[in-house]
Amino acid sequence: MSPGSTGSCEMTMLTASALLWTRVAAGIFGFLALNSGYGLWLQRRKSNGGRNWPVVEGEIVASEVSVAATHRSADDTDAKPDIRYRYAVLGKSYEGHRIRFASPGAVTRLQADELTGKYPKGAKVRVFYDPKHPSQSVLEPANASGTAALIALFVVLSAVTTVLVAHSLAGKVLTTQAGVPLFAFLMPFALFGFGAVALASYWKLRQERTASRSWPTTAGRIKRSGVTVEITRRENDRGREVEEERFRIIIEYSYAVGGRSFHSTHWNWGWTALYSDRPSAEAIAAKYPANSDVAVYYDPNQPETAVLDPTNKSGVSAPLWVGLVLIAIGALFLFIFTHIQMS
Repeated sequence: MSPGSTGSCEMTMLTASALLWTRVAAGIFGFLALNSGYGLWLQRRKSNGGRNWPVVEGEIVASEVSVAATHRSADDTDAKPDIRYRYAVLGKSYEGHRIRFASPGAVTRLQADELTGKYPKGAKVRVFYDPKHPSQSVLEPANASGTAALIALFVVLSAVTTVLVAHSLAGKVLTTQAGVPLFAFLMPFALFGFGAVALASYWKLRQERTASRSWPTTAGRIKRSGVTVEITRRENDRGREVEEERFRIIIEYSYAVGGRSFHSTHWNWGWTALYSDRPSAEAIAAKYPANSDVAVYYDPNQPETAVLDPTNKSGVSAPLWVGLVLIAIGALFLFIFTHIQMS
């Protein structure tokens, strides 16, 4: 048949063994989808409730990053921020570790460094605690970081489960009229989902950047400024994996709003850039020497959110391009799958 033909093709029946494993896979992915859905619901429930918890002052007693011994690249998600804080309720001392309800277990070294830079040892923090169970606490109850990614994961897992269940019930490999297996469509829709997450990230960054131009300012002080080396891996023209050095700017500063002290590492908006040459990174870091005074733009509704240069566009467009590329690739696969004729 010619491309684009809508003629039917023969269905491939599943063997008894294949049918059994398809049902097992459907059960596993169904469990994962239900678990992620429950996690989203629980996160939202805790976040809404945590905002109304009473607040006490606490102190960061530990702030460091632990990295796996097998760490090789800045792209590896094998770093874990160890941040602990101490607080007291009705004269009884407690120690907490939860930063936000959606805190991931392992992140990249860059993400871990940003979090420990925001909460250095000795810093004073506001601790939200559960009045019924004071040992349960959190520092950022309203922070919904990672929610979009969790939603995308839930949608993908649900789609995989649906396809597997459909195959299990039919007892055969389901295809379109052109003969394309239905499970092949999971790829483009997964790309659409993750592309949408990237676009949502871009939209949020753009809104924050626009709003921050009119934020009030307060005096701040640079606590640390410099450049660190990150190792990234890529494949060369011969298909061999090679390691490359990239340079990342580290700027940590402190400031105070309404008598409360804050720390941050966000000097500009956008995804953190990795520079191919050290001089370029050092030139930017030199604008913010250690122990120098700076003007800090802060969100009046959430003073812990701040930036030094709200007009800087570096890295803001990165999630836009990533999202568009993912959606374009997904659209290409979808076009191919709907315009080919399988034999």
